[in-house]
Amino acid sequence: MYSQIFCEKFNLRFFVPKKDQCIHIVNETHLKETKQSRERKVVDKPKTNVVLAVFNLQTVQLCPNGQLGIFNLTVYYLKTNQVECYVWQERETQRGVNEIGFIILLYLESTKTDATHETDVIFYSDNCAGKQKNHFMIAVCMYTMMKYAWIRNIINKFLITGRSQNYWGGGHSVIETSFKP
Repeated sequence: MYSQIFCEKFNLRFFVPKKDQCIHIVNETHLKETKQSRERKVVDKPKTNVVLAVFNLQTVQLCPNGQLGIFNLTVYYLKTNQVECYVWQERETQRGVNEIGFIILLYLESTKTDATHETDVIFYSDNCAGKQKNHFMIAVCMYTMMKYAWIRNIINKFLITGRSQNYWGGGHSVIETSFKP
């Protein structure tokens, strides 16, 4: 009965967006900060001696043949437009700051082969205090800089929540679409 009234009488339908969309109240300051955030990425991209990457944790995907949660942290390397997916299942571990910090360390270790001299690392990520903006991520960055002499600085620039239209959105929607029957 609900479906009949909802769909036929009111002609309403549910829509599932392909990417995350902003659900925040939009005001002039919010739009100005969003524009500045996008402009910073454009300014950083042509810099030499910079590892420039964007990372984000995808929403939890359920394995098609069961109720097992699959986690995916994507790192998008802006210089080459390459995406690396770090995938694990919920039985192995969680999806908190420890896991994200470990993956960022793995990613930076993998970029070492590309670096021949001192390099700055610039990350763009979302504004999640629990996963990116905390003392553990600072410790990971400090450890990485002490371990690898080729890294001069690690800078994490936080994007405006929900409005930055970051590069991972397209990759995430491709993955999510492939799970649909």
